[in-house]
Amino acid sequence: MEGIQGVIFRRSIRASYATLDLEVCSSYQDATQRHVIVLIQFSFLTKKHEDNKSEATQCRSYFRRSFKLGDEVEIIGGKWLDEKGNAATAYRKLEVVGFVVQSDSPSSLRCSSPNANAADVRLVRRHVWDNTRCQEARARYYPPSTTTSGALASDEEVEEKQQTKRRKRDKTANSSAAGLGDDGENEIKTLRHGGGIGKRKQGEVIAAFLIERVASTKFNGSREKTIAYLNNGTGCVDAAGGSGHVSLALSLKGITSTVVDPRPSVGRLPKRDRKALRMAIKRHKEKSEENTGSGILHPPVQFKTFRAWFASRPDGVDLTYREGTRGQNDARDRESALDANESTEAVPICHMCSSDKLLPSCSAIIALHPDEATGLIVEHAVKHKIPFFLVPCCVFSRIFSNRYKANGQLVQTYDDLIEWLRSKDTSIRVDTLPFDGANKVLWSTFTN
Repeated sequence: MEGIQGVIFRRSIRASYATLDLEVCSSYQDATQRHVIVLIQFSFLTKKHEDNKSEATQCRSYFRRSFKLGDEVEIIGGKWLDEKGNAATAYRKLEVVGFVVQSDSPSSLRCSSPNANAADVRLVRRHVWDNTRCQEARARYYPPSTTTSGALASDEEVEEKQQTKRRKRDKTANSSAAGLGDDGENEIKTLRHGGGIGKRKQGEVIAAFLIERVASTKFNGSREKTIAYLNNGTGCVDAAGGSGHVSLALSLKGITSTVVDPRPSVGRLPKRDRKALRMAIKRHKEKSEENTGSGILHPPVQFKTFRAWFASRPDGVDLTYREGTRGQNDARDRESALDANESTEAVPICHMCSSDKLLPSCSAIIALHPDEATGLIVEHAVKHKIPFFLVPCCVFSRIFSNRYKANGQLVQTYDDLIEWLRSKDTSIRVDTLPFDGANKVLWSTFTN
């Protein structure tokens, strides 16, 4: 039977089918047509086993577990469909129908009954490509200005897509703002990281939790001593802090902090939030001038920003997004920046020995949904015994495919990530914050 062998650089697993985008070896395909989309159909598999799981469900679970980005697979059999795309984005599609996992062959998937489109899918090697190379393949075969059919999109189609994205983003932002009252009772229930309550409210929640936990574990509940402690040295480090909403909440409570993030927009709050901080500082100054000696004990302060990676630059991250070359209006500027590797060289790394001297004297590390920096933050805090408060979100199992739990299983779900992070030190505790979405906070003050 005819077979192909290639590396997965893109995949999609749906209820009734799965697709694997492969760059096949030149020995299997014409060098000019190395992009193959394998379409695996299992919608008609309705037979159920003793555990009440259908064959289709079993296949979906198997694909999610077994076939990761960068893995090399071999497919023998199937039915070739018509070639699609144009000269720049040409690909072939191979349809495979009807699979059942065989218990005696954990590394392969075999059709349960004879079929014209039957095939074997076999895992050859794991981690042949890293995530960076998979991203390069996606950019090569799916240019940003192409439609889903592979044809080059017109300028009007590109603009229409961008406008649709902007409208959705604005609608979400307006809905969040409208649904959030001062008492936090009118929260919008969504599946977003913070349950739709808004970044500013999330920042206030984690800042209040930080003060309460440090006060209870170090200073017998004394808020004044806690804030004085957090202002020691360089203050708090808001790791992967994005626009700076956590630092905004700390600033309004009189706590010094620095937002560390590799994006050009680091610490760039929305206009209304910048105004809120500016007015708070102004009001305190006016009251202090009117009533000398009777001002607020911990006045609001302006937070600092530092555009840098935390601890290290993770392998496989999308640098064009994290370091800001994506989204530029001029395509020539974007391409020249990438060719010159400008952004990679420009963004420094903030670590214990870096010239900024930020981490060695910081009082605590705080991180709200820090994405790829999650593992580095916990490992760094544990190694140097720096109090930390971290709310993880995305697992990024494709990028960090070398994370394993104590039982040897891969870290693939949110709960797996929580368990893996907590295992870094016996002092780490887990609590739940009062908002929906990714709301588990891992923390430790390293106090007996």
